[in-house]
Amino acid sequence: MTVYKSIATYLKGKETLLGCTYYPLQAPQNQSSPYCVFSVEDDRPEPTHDGGFQHGQVVVQFDFYATRLETLDNAVSAFKEHFVGQSIDLSETVTQAYAVTDNEFDGFTEPTNLYIRSIDLNIKYIKNN
Repeated sequence: MTVYKSIATYLKGKETLLGCTYYPLQAPQNQSSPYCVFSVEDDRPEPTHDGGFQHGQVVVQFDFYATRLETLDNAVSAFKEHFVGQSIDLSETVTQAYAVTDNEFDGFTEPTNLYIRSIDLNIKYIKNN
C-alpha cells in the first residue's frame, strides 16, 4: 500500500475520533462541516543500499473547513494531538515514525461562509514491505 493510500485509509477509520470528515483531493459539493481535504505536496523516499525505499518523508497539506471558528479550532486541535510527535501504524505496511506541522494559516471564504485552516503535516515514514 502506498503512503498516501495508507494515510487516506487511516483517516477514514478515525473520523469519529477526530471529529471531522476527511477527503482526498476534493470534498463533495454541499458537504456539511467540519470537513478536511488533503493532498500530497511532496513525497521523498530515501533509497537504501539495495535499491529499495524502506523509509522517507512525505508532506501532506490538510485544509480544514467549518462554519464556526470554535468548531474549526476543535477539529484542528484533535488532529494535531493525534498526529504531531506520535508514532502510528497507518497500515500493515506503513508506519508514521513521527510528524511535525509547518505552514499553518487561516482564511475565510465569503461565498460559502466557511472558516479555513491549512496545515502541512511533515511525516517521517517507514515501509515494512
